[in-house]
Amino acid sequence: MRAFIQGMKARGYIEGQNLVLDRRTIAGLDFPGIDDMMAELVRQKPDVIVTPGTNSSVRAMKAAGGIPIVMAASVDPVGAGLAQSLARPGGSVTGLATDVGAGAQAKRMELLLELLPKARRIAFVGWKMDSDNPWGKEVQSVAAKRRVGLFFAEGKPTGFADALEALKREKSEAFFVAASPNTTSLGATFGEFTLASRIPSSCGFTEMAAQGCLMSYGQSITDFWTKSTIYVDKILKGAKPGDLPIEQPTRFELVINLKIAKAIGIKVPQSLLIRADRVIE
Repeated sequence: MRAFIQGMKARGYIEGQNLVLDRRTIAGLDFPGIDDMMAELVRQKPDVIVTPGTNSSVRAMKAAGGIPIVMAASVDPVGAGLAQSLARPGGSVTGLATDVGAGAQAKRMELLLELLPKARRIAFVGWKMDSDNPWGKEVQSVAAKRRVGLFFAEGKPTGFADALEALKREKSEAFFVAASPNTTSLGATFGEFTLASRIPSSCGFTEMAAQGCLMSYGQSITDFWTKSTIYVDKILKGAKPGDLPIEQPTRFELVINLKIAKAIGIKVPQSLLIRADRVIE
């Protein structure tokens, strides 16, 4: 939120002067609750709705009746029916995509297995939609090819407490957190669990490694929210969301938290440390 506010300020929009931000959260809401919240928000007739990801964008689009929607980050917006194509969305939704395809998450799983070559039981932590989408299927395919048992630890709108407890019961040797808006705000939660349980973690956004995940591979959450203000600015100045191409990431960063690795007794291969864009010591 701070990144979004600063990005809007850089474009001349200052909250309390020429900008009104009506903040809402889906935290703790079930799906009917999210729909009710979206409907109430639409009744306020905002000029633009900014959403954190695919699921919230789909639900906002159904309720919005044509109000422009900017996705700060989305997995497979075309497959989710949010856009006709990335180059020309054609509807009321535009913004940023988190990946150029399912390949980046497959690579993240490969990196985790390079870190833990002897691991044979790993948890996939996320919501059911994170497991069922093409990204989740690709991760499952990598695990199957490497003969690694991958079990699903399901989170819910109310949180991931039960999912993390399942890791202990299932004797997971590591856990792979879905790169999803459903998990992005929980980096500290996953980091604390990594340290307390001594179970290595792989997260999908840069900031999550700094919050205690053992490693991350992906983009910066802060960058997504900052870039989303470019779209909001253009729409407020008259652009149609359907004419604004959905931006794909151009760079993926590997971050390794060596401090956490040492604390939980994991020796990181030199080959990974050399390739890391950043090492936290």
